[in-house]
Amino acid sequence: MFDDIGPITVVIPARAGSKRLLKKNIKIIADKPLIEWTVDVALSCFDKQSILVSTDDSEIISIAKSKGLRVPAKRPSYLCADDTTTQDVVLYELNKAKKYNGVVLILQPTSPLRTKEDIQNSINTYKKYNATGVVSVCECDHPPEWINTLSDDLSMENFLKIDQDRRSQDLSKSYRLNGAIYLFDIFKYRQIKNIINDKNTFAYIMDKRSSIDIDDDLDFQIAEMILVSRNE
Repeated sequence: MFDDIGPITVVIPARAGSKRLLKKNIKIIADKPLIEWTVDVALSCFDKQSILVSTDDSEIISIAKSKGLRVPAKRPSYLCADDTTTQDVVLYELNKAKKYNGVVLILQPTSPLRTKEDIQNSINTYKKYNATGVVSVCECDHPPEWINTLSDDLSMENFLKIDQDRRSQDLSKSYRLNGAIYLFDIFKYRQIKNIINDKNTFAYIMDKRSSIDIDDDLDFQIAEMILVSRNE
C-alpha cells in the first residue's frame, strides 16, 4: 500500500510494568485487551511480517501470537525501566531485526482510538513533505497561558501569563503530542537523537476525541466509552 516510501516496519512497544494503571496494556477495554486495539489497526494496514511487538510480558506475547504476529524474544530488563526511552527500545528491535533502511512506524498501545485512516493520513503527510518524520498531535484543551506552577503556599500571584480579561478564543491555538503515531525514516532515526524537534519532522493533526492517551483510570474510562459508542 505504501511501497513508494520504502518498507515500513511497525513497532508496538508494550512493557508489562505500569505505575498508575496495573497491567494497563492487557487490561480489558470494550471487550478485548488494550493492546489488541493497536494490533488490529496495524493489521488493517500492514501484513503480519511487518509488525513487531516489543515486550517483556508473556501475556502480551500470547495475545500477539494469537493474531499471527511474530514476536521476538522478550525485551531485556534494562529496556523495561521507568527511565527507558521509546527510542532506546525501538532501536534495539530494529537492530535485532536488521532493519537499517525504510521507515519505522511506532504505535503505542495506550492510544486505542487511532484509526486506519489516521495511519494512512500520517503516511500521506510523510510523502507530501518528503519528511524525516511525522508525529501526531492534537489541539490543547486549554491555552498554555492559563497554565503555571504553584508555590508551596499556593499563592496565585503572577499565575496568569496574560491579561486576565482576554478571552480564550482570542488566543492562538496550541497543540500537544498525543502519543498515537510516530513515523520516522530509519536512517535518520538512528542519527538524530531528538528527531521530534527536527525541522523536517511534521505534525499530523488528529481530533481530540481520537487522541485519548491512556495514562490513568479516568483516561481508560473515557476511551472505553468512546470505543463502545463507535461499535454500537
